[in-house]
Amino acid sequence: MLRVSIELGKAIDVAHTDNIIEIGGVGKLIFSKGSVEWQSSPNSRNQRTFTWKEFRKVLEGNGSPAVAKKAAGKAGPAVKKVGLAKRTKASKPVSK
Repeated sequence: MLRVSIELGKAIDVAHTDNIIEIGGVGKLIFSKGSVEWQSSPNSRNQRTFTWKEFRKVLEGNGSPAVAKKAAGKAGPAVKKVGLAKRTKASKPVSK
């Protein structure tokens, strides 16, 4: 089973108990070491349960890409900037 921890200002180890994040007027995210559940309302019959790997796939397949913030004091990976097109010796600029 995966080791699960969450960071809310400081690291918190997620044990075998349910932890709940309530998003006012939207729903609840219920998570524990084994799974993640989404409940859109208290009386909802459409509650969704995911393993952590399934939840990752849902998040990666939806939403907008975001730039990750660097943690204080930790060096991030080297970033290589890539242009839209790479010119080669054979390519010539297009004249107008």
